Amino acid sequence: MYSLAWYALYVTGLSPAHGILAATAGALTGGIAATTVDMGLVENTASCSTPEPWRSPSTPAASGPRQAFVAVVTLIGLVVTVPLWILISVLIWLEEPGPVFSVNERVRFRTTKLAAEPRTLLVGWMLRRSRLDELPRLTQLQAGILGGFAATHISAARRSTVRICGRLSVARLPRLPAGVSRPAVRHHSTVTAVVGTCAVLVVTVTVAAATPLSKPRSTPAAPLAAPMVFDPAQGSMLPHRRVVAFYGVPGADVTGPAYTLDAAMLDRLRAQGAEYERLDPAHPVVLGIDLVASVPDSDPGPTNSYSHRLDRATLDRYVEFCRANGLLLFLDLSFGWTDPQQELGYFLPYLALPFVHLAIDPEWMFPRHNGVPGVHLSNVRAADLNPIISTVAELPTRYRVPRKIVIIHQYRPTGDGLPDPYAPGQAEIADKRNLVNDPRVDLVVHVDSVGGWPGDIEEKTKQYGAWVGRDMARFGNFQYGGFKIFYQLESKNRLMTPKEVMALQPPPMVVTYGN
Repeated sequence: MYSLAWYALYVTGLSPAHGILAATAGALTGGIAATTVDMGLVENTASCSTPEPWRSPSTPAASGPRQAFVAVVTLIGLVVTVPLWILISVLIWLEEPGPVFSVNERVRFRTTKLAAEPRTLLVGWMLRRSRLDELPRLTQLQAGILGGFAATHISAARRSTVRICGRLSVARLPRLPAGVSRPAVRHHSTVTAVVGTCAVLVVTVTVAAATPLSKPRSTPAAPLAAPMVFDPAQGSMLPHRRVVAFYGVPGADVTGPAYTLDAAMLDRLRAQGAEYERLDPAHPVVLGIDLVASVPDSDPGPTNSYSHRLDRATLDRYVEFCRANGLLLFLDLSFGWTDPQQELGYFLPYLALPFVHLAIDPEWMFPRHNGVPGVHLSNVRAADLNPIISTVAELPTRYRVPRKIVIIHQYRPTGDGLPDPYAPGQAEIADKRNLVNDPRVDLVVHVDSVGGWPGDIEEKTKQYGAWVGRDMARFGNFQYGGFKIFYQLESKNRLMTPKEVMALQPPPMVVTYGN
């Protein structure tokens, strides 16, 4: 059982292969040791008149050079045949636990069973045929020469009987002898168990320590790899996938299809995304919702910020909808008069989610409190936007999530190169060239101009070429372009088809649809 338990551990990979050898050797040795204590090492089949074997006529004492020669030869024989002795002893004990040797005029390996009517052991038959049962006679020859035979524990047990003949045998009784109480027998059995257990442990530890570790059963173990460094590019959407998203303010259908969450909206979004994927299968489409989470207001409100946030319940509803349907969620912030970093901080718990990204709409952003959303035109600077971009760029490493996308909506021209880039009537982003180029974030400049009149497609195409294609080439601080289409407003003339959108240069990697 001991060896079988260890083998089970080996099969499950919990024990090395050399442990089986140690367990098997320990179990066998422990069993033999316990049997020796219980039954003896030598079976005495000689009559009480039998002379002591080391004084028997078969081993006459020698003298002179012959004595020395025989002593050397027998000693060599004993040393050389030690492995054979061990093997034979184990085979005898495995076939029938009990004494290993038998004494009847001469010491032999035991070849018969311990039954009342002795029968030859299978291993005994082989020993007799090969005469290996006579191997212990080497000890008689050696003892006859050296004048003694060291034996400290020789059993006199013989098939349920006890023979005590001279000094040769000490027997372990199979039945309770007269005068011996039950507790005494229990004590002797305890001693037997303790001896066997100790032998198991000693041999197991010895063999395990002396046996070299085996190689793994499959391929050699590779050296320990260095700790993996987190890579935000793993699982990021851009540049490998294209985003197609629906825009909306909850409850305001005029803003975009994502004003409500239902199966019809989701089916429409999936159908729209499939058209882009058919045109460019090299960039599989990932669907999303561009949710206005910070809504611009034309009045200051209780916080004097000219904006308000969506309530937590609504935000959570959109988050769970996107999570359940495998959509990206863009939190679109308008800011108004609020401190940009303070407003961003409110939404950071949501941005820690791997599928939540950020959109900034400078059209409604007045960091210098010099206008009212929806009443005045805005003009923002790179210094207003860069802290937001940098904060979002730090999130993937902090929260171990894929690299974030930051969309900057652009509704009106870039101020770089204009006589007065800070004039709201001339430019929306005064110094686009100074936008931070942070590789930890995927920055998208998203053209948001509205059509719906003759020639609008040509005008929007021209705007995209300037605000994305030209500025990307000359500034090199953003990587991707985005484009917005308005279902209801632009259908008054004609909606741009996905094929026409994909013909823009560079092809937009983010396409959103409003109403």
